[in-house]
Amino acid sequence: MNRILEQYLCFFVHSQLANWFRYLALAKWSYNTSLYTSSGFTPFEVLYSKPLPTLPHYILGTTNNEAVETLVTGRQEIHTKLQQRLLKA
Repeated sequence: MNRILEQYLCFFVHSQLANWFRYLALAKWSYNTSLYTSSGFTPFEVLYSKPLPTLPHYILGTTNNEAVETLVTGRQEIHTKLQQRLLKA
């Protein structure tokens, strides 16, 4: 598990080394939602015996709270970058 998380963080954070701790929650989510080919299950499914929850898509402008808007928009940008970098890797 440490190797997988280390690889994830190296690929994603290499251009933003000072902010690596901000991506730990996404790294955890990525690991827990990764399908193991040997078992056919994700770690989340094995642990909780149910399908994993999905991240809802945020529709820009659906909140009046600027902090929430900034946080969610930033996370969506990170998720998009992450998908692109993992595909490249």
